[in-house]
Amino acid sequence: MRPKLQVAMDITDLNKAIDIAKKVDQYVDIVEIGTILAIQCGMEVVKALNELPHKAKILADIRIIKAGKSISKLVYQTGADIITVISDATEETLQAVVNEKNKYSDKEILLEINENYTDKQLHYWLDLGIKNIIFHRSSEYVLKERDWGHQDFIEIERLHKMGFKVGVTGGISFNDLHQFKGVPVDCFIIGRSISKADHPDLEAKKYMDEIKRIFGE
Repeated sequence: MRPKLQVAMDITDLNKAIDIAKKVDQYVDIVEIGTILAIQCGMEVVKALNELPHKAKILADIRIIKAGKSISKLVYQTGADIITVISDATEETLQAVVNEKNKYSDKEILLEINENYTDKQLHYWLDLGIKNIIFHRSSEYVLKERDWGHQDFIEIERLHKMGFKVGVTGGISFNDLHQFKGVPVDCFIIGRSISKADHPDLEAKKYMDEIKRIFGE
């Protein structure tokens, strides 16, 4: 199965976000409401996207670290399919979010892991039932324009074998995609390359076509 494509809308304008979501919907699997957009517009942006005809899932990148029950309940009820939680959240917060997610048959949690996670944490998250995680390339690597490398791919493979579905992000360009052939990536998370393109629909289609070319349908 090919990796999914997620477009991250790291913008602050609600009308622009709605326009982008309409344009890219047919070419992506997940439309992400970026953290700054969620802060700027609140749950209005979740409502607005949920009311659009759409096939793509709606992800609210709210990065829960406290008040897990209250926040996850609000965001799920407003219409988000997926919410993000920070791996530095306490066990109580993580459990509260999982409990809320388990009230639905079609909601998901995406855990954003920090760079210093331990095997003990990994096993705990799996025991909780959290299997979707975001693997970041280090921000300093992005700034240095270092390519994704062998060690990244080894770690993604290890996480996959443990039972995680691994989404990858961190300055992934169109020309990076081919490097991941044979790597068990569950989802590519692409931000500015699509959301800030002059024609986000054409850019999203280009990414999706390349993913299908490399990984199959």
